[in-house]
This record gives sequence, C-alpha cells and structure tokens, in this order.
Amino acid sequence: MKRWLWVALAFATLIKLYLALYTHGSLDVAGFRDHLDKIHELGVGAYRVRGAFDNPFNSPPPMIHVIKFWGWLSQFAPFGFWLRLPGILADICSFFLVSRLLAKLWPDRSHFWALLGMILCPTAILISGYHGNTDSVMIFLVLLSIYFNEKPWAGLIFGLALCVKVLPLAFAPAIIFCLPWKKSFRFFSLAAATFILCSMPYLAQDPSAVGSTVFGYSSIYGEWGFTQLATLFFPDPPSYLHGAFDVQGSHLIFAQILKIVLMGAIIFTSFRFRKNLYLACGIITGLLLFLAPGFGTQYLVWLVPFVPALGLRAMPYYVTSGLYTFIFYSYTFIFYSCIGLFLSLHPAIFVLFALACWVSILLTIVRYYHLLQEGLTLADGETEQNASR
Repeated sequence: MKRWLWVALAFATLIKLYLALYTHGSLDVAGFRDHLDKIHELGVGAYRVRGAFDNPFNSPPPMIHVIKFWGWLSQFAPFGFWLRLPGILADICSFFLVSRLLAKLWPDRSHFWALLGMILCPTAILISGYHGNTDSVMIFLVLLSIYFNEKPWAGLIFGLALCVKVLPLAFAPAIIFCLPWKKSFRFFSLAAATFILCSMPYLAQDPSAVGSTVFGYSSIYGEWGFTQLATLFFPDPPSYLHGAFDVQGSHLIFAQILKIVLMGAIIFTSFRFRKNLYLACGIITGLLLFLAPGFGTQYLVWLVPFVPALGLRAMPYYVTSGLYTFIFYSYTFIFYSCIGLFLSLHPAIFVLFALACWVSILLTIVRYYHLLQEGLTLADGETEQNASR
C-alpha cells in the first residue's frame, strides 16, 4: 500500500512541476513580479504604493529577502517557477507530517485512503502547481510547529510561518490553551524574536507601513461565503476604496461583524478542544474559510493537510474544492474553453460551485466537532457502535 502512495506522490508532484514550469499561473504570479520591481525601486516603500492590480504588498518583511532571491534565480528559470517551487516541496513535506500525525492519533488504523486523497487532491495540485502564492509553505510550517509543539524550538518554526504570512496568528489561541503557560511564553517569545529578526532592516525602517499593510490586510470581499451572499442580497452593492480591495459602507460593517464572530469561534474552539492541537487547528482552519470576511482561491489549500483526519469523510471537500478551483482557473486564467464560454453565459453556475464548496467546509467543521466530542474514536467511517466498545 505504501508503494502506491509513493507512486501517487510522484505523479502529483510531476504535474505540479509541469504547471509551475510551463504555465503563466494566476494574476498572483504577475503581482509578485510587480512587487519585485517595486522592491528594487522603492525598498520598504513598496508597502506604501499599490500594485499593478491596485493590490497592496501585504507579505511580511522577511518575504522581501525571498522575493529578491527568486528574482535573482529568474535568470535560470522563469520567476513564476521559483515562486511555485517552494509550495510544491512544502506539499511533499506536509504529506509526511500528516502521515506521522495520523499515526500518532490512531496507530492501529490504516490511513491509506485518507493520505491518497490528500496527495491527489485537485485543490492542492492546482494551487501549489499553478496559482502562484505562498500559502502551501505557510501551512506546512504551521503543521511542523504543531508536530513539534512540545520542543523548545517549536516557536522558531511558528515564527518562520509568520514570516511567510501572518495568518498563523489565528492559531495562537489554540497553542496558548494547549501548552503550559511557561512553554507557551517561550513558544511565542521565540516566534516573535524570529519574526522581528528576519524582518530586519525593513521593519525598523518603516514599522507603521508594515503594521498597517501586513497586519491590516483584509483580502477580497464579496467572492465567497457570507460576503458573496451579502453582495447578492444586500440592497446596496459593495463599493471599494482601491479596485477590489478595502470594501466600504454597510459591507465594511458586515465584514467587521464576521471578523468578531470568527475571533469568538476561534477562541471557543481553542479552549474547548485544547487537548489535541492538530485537530483543533483543523477546526480553526475550517472556521477561517467558512466565516472569511475576505477570500482568495489559494486559501482553500489551508484545509488540505487537516481533513485527512476525517478519513473518507473528507471526500466532499476534496471534490467540491477541486471542482471549484478547476472551474475558477478554467474560466479566469488557463484557457477560454467551452467551460469558460458556458460560465460567461450562465455566471450563476460559478456562484453555485462556490457555494457548494463553502457548504462542504461547514460539513467538515461539523464532522471535526463530532470527532473531537467522541474522544477521537471515530475516523475513516467508523460507526458510533465501534466508539462505545
């Protein structure tokens, strides 16, 4: 059985490498290239100007060093390849981490189908191989810090995750409730020191720009979940301060309410399920996607390393997210095919695919809650009768 996992992993990785080397990727690839040009021109001033698509440069300061390195490597291969290669490698590492985490949780069970689904998940293949962003790297580092959470240097790994994106701060309450207070203090002290050290000299040069742009970023409103429903049913359409960013008016108030609800749900989950950090972070990831006040398609890869804990119950997410990402890229970036033509004539179909994926995330959250409530005894489709033995 393990041999087939190796074959599947090699197959999925080759597809990702092909997409990374021979496709242009999403607009994020061009956006990162534009950020590189502005970094060369303005340095830390890149945080104070808008990008080519009216987008802000919202990556943490340590990523400036990485983006400049990708720019240097682009003399050997396209910039988009180097942007996507770390995510492809991170997916391989995440597979091995998840297999170890599942083995620790349920050592007497086979996790073949759960791991096979993770490897072949179309969402991960398209986002890591095609899209062009750093989400796969970030979520791998979060997983690594979860796996080594009892080690003295786990906070360093978490700090590195923050250096890629600041989203891991959403997992901070779960870590605080999971660890004894002394270990928790050491964890976050080391994480903060790692972030600050890696952010130099840019953080010292313009801390206000870094704080407002990186930590104040809210992503794109109105394309997913509750915000998509709001754009369809609110009496007034959303208005934006910069292109598709920085929503205003009643929709801004709605986004802020979603943030408050999300924060409350994360804190409750972190306290209620503090005995298992991996599964608690899986629920938190689902909440981040379901209650998202802003959204990017690449965010769907966050949940991929967590849903294998549900065994075959993860299939609805794999299927709906895979269909959503495939149709999104087919319609928007890869090719103007018969699918794109059909969607241009019937845009409601695209909304239905987005809503189906969104609902599957809600089902995933509910199944996670049931799994934890029943003492980690249900997995891979086992029944409640097995749990009561």
